Amino acid sequence: MLPLPLPLPLPLRVWLPLVGSAASVAHSGAISRAVLIGRWPP
Repeated sequence: MLPLPLPLPLPLRVWLPLVGSAASVAHSGAISRAVLIGRWPP
């Protein structure tokens, strides 16, 4: 989890979807790289 700057320039209800979508994109990218390398499934 990245440390969020305080005070937040945007409401938390705006930050949560952004952080969640970024995390899901990073997670799917890691899975796709593992598939390409041949390490998935573990």
